[in-house]
Amino acid sequence: MMSSASEVVIGKPVQEVFDAFTDLRKTAARLSGVSGIEILAEEPSGVGTKWRETRTVLGAPVSQIMQVETVDAPNGFSVRADNNGVICNTHFAFIPEGPGTKVRATFSVVPATFAAMFFSPALFMVATVAKSVLDRDLLDMKRAIESGA
Repeated sequence: MMSSASEVVIGKPVQEVFDAFTDLRKTAARLSGVSGIEILAEEPSGVGTKWRETRTVLGAPVSQIMQVETVDAPNGFSVRADNNGVICNTHFAFIPEGPGTKVRATFSVVPATFAAMFFSPALFMVATVAKSVLDRDLLDMKRAIESGA
């Protein structure tokens, strides 16, 4: 397993930050790396919610189906994506910090098939790219939430 983590402090209360992070309908507008979100459920909220996310990674469009695995509102939630034998998990924790909220995003990648295990040394690169993506996403969300977008 490879993992990485990113943090940012957002100058808004925990509930407001949690609500913004879980509002899929506004995600593409808030995240500069995301070009599209297709919600694959009637009501996009809670455990089991699925969506197809398209984003630019290393200059190329990449689409994947994401699913909410856990929700502990407003303290955090986890998202999972299965990609060709590799399971990617991201957990977002929302921690009160003064009048604002510290957001801690933790990403892990785990090989789930023999082929993925064979190529597991390459998972270090996946975790490194994920760290860069998480850093950018958290800064984008900070700007959007603090500006009221």
